[in-house]
Amino acid sequence: MTEAQEPPYGHESSAIADRRVIVIGVILAVLLLGAALVLHAVLQRTAPHHARVVARPGAVPPAPRLEVDPRKDLAAFETQKKVLLASWDWTDSTQTFARIPIERAIEIYARQQADSAKAPSKPPRRKP
Repeated sequence: MTEAQEPPYGHESSAIADRRVIVIGVILAVLLLGAALVLHAVLQRTAPHHARVVARPGAVPPAPRLEVDPRKDLAAFETQKKVLLASWDWTDSTQTFARIPIERAIEIYARQQADSAKAPSKPPRRKP
């Protein structure tokens, strides 16, 4: 008669497919190495061209490239904008839209807001 064998203690070796884990690991390593090699080859072909493009001289803008007198230019710009804000003019060729002075626009807006504030608001009617 054979004696009853005691169950082995520790991990169950049949529960882990060692061979499958190793094969998947090797496949992943090969894919990672292949991707690195492909990326290296692509960068070797494109990187030198990129460096040449970056290193080539750019087009030089026409003279004068700098403002001769920045403060004077800024003052002229501000004066031009102030004239626009203080003048009446048509903004389109069909004379549909007009530009009015900013002070006049503020007065009109303030009057409209005051009129709307004075008007009593009626509560909405409830349907029976």
